[in-house]
Amino acid sequence: MGTMSKPPITTAIIGDNGFTTRRLPISATIPKGFTPIGNRPVVDFIVDELVKVGVEDIYFVIHPYHQDIYERYFLGNDLLDKHLAATRKDTDLNMLKALRGRAQFHFVTKTERYGTAIPPLLAFEDMGGFRSCIYMASDDFTYRSDGGSDLVDLVELYASREAVGGLLGLHLPDEMLSKFGVMQVESREDVCFLKNLIEKPEHPEKLEGTLLANIGKHIIGTEMEPYFQNLKAHPVTGEYFIVDVYAAVAREHEVVVLPVKGDYYDVGNLDNWMNVNKALAKIPIDLKQ
Repeated sequence: MGTMSKPPITTAIIGDNGFTTRRLPISATIPKGFTPIGNRPVVDFIVDELVKVGVEDIYFVIHPYHQDIYERYFLGNDLLDKHLAATRKDTDLNMLKALRGRAQFHFVTKTERYGTAIPPLLAFEDMGGFRSCIYMASDDFTYRSDGGSDLVDLVELYASREAVGGLLGLHLPDEMLSKFGVMQVESREDVCFLKNLIEKPEHPEKLEGTLLANIGKHIIGTEMEPYFQNLKAHPVTGEYFIVDVYAAVAREHEVVVLPVKGDYYDVGNLDNWMNVNKALAKIPIDLKQ
């Protein structure tokens, strides 16, 4: 990954603590991170990317209702393992053990507060303190067929610039930006920096400057701790929005933004999920990183 001027990021947080009502009725039984792409849950693609970065500890912030599903998949399933051993399906058993060995997996199941900033706050409590990390949702990711990784590139940029935080950004037509958080960015020395971040603006075409969609791939530096601790709930919804954290940080520090090179995939609605399966259903799990 090249020379870095910051300590490597070895911790990641994946948020999957909602009910995903957009995907009912199937989401009544499985968490959104386990939406299948071929034979794999979508969250496996995200874990693959994190392992490429060098992440060793992954904290899943999940609803208690889904804890058994996550633990059976990432920690082990004794009944399944015994069956595979008894029927001499060694290849399958070894594949599952390798999958579970990609990182140390942890599970946080508190749900007393809501909003996109809550999963990292809950994970930090479980860790016993704030630390630099990557924070992602469980149902979307970018994929590059050239073997590269947008997430790896973002981490390298963040480290080389000694930035406080980092985000991946997606070029989209103005008429689509209202569905996303919108980043206003400025370019210096061929690097994009965050100026402001606005949650789902009604009229993005009225915003000035270069605009990128925020796809929720965050680097959280340790310098951001006071901004998380001072975050206030939205006065109307009562939610805690991570866009407010990054907007505040960007007013005082450098937050790098990297436009993605790969294809962006989101399984949050039925049409997108079907398109992801057409594109990636046969992509194998990378267990040799």
